[in-house]
Amino acid sequence: MNVSKSVITILQIAVLLLTFSCSNSEEPEERNGIKKTTDKIAHDAVDAMKKPINSAENVQLLSNDRTQEIKEAAEQE
Repeated sequence: MNVSKSVITILQIAVLLLTFSCSNSEEPEERNGIKKTTDKIAHDAVDAMKKPINSAENVQLLSNDRTQEIKEAAEQE
């Protein structure tokens, strides 16, 4: 019985050591850095695309407001 307990304990220690040796803490940090960089690039690209669209929408709103003012002024005369 002592031999089987010793063998089981040695196997448990071996599995535990293999688990620790297989986990590499540098790789996830590198992937995390790549993900952050990719997210920032994507965010910048989206902002670059939205800026002209938002500007065009603002011009359209101003144009609609001005058209409405002209219509109201014409109706008052």
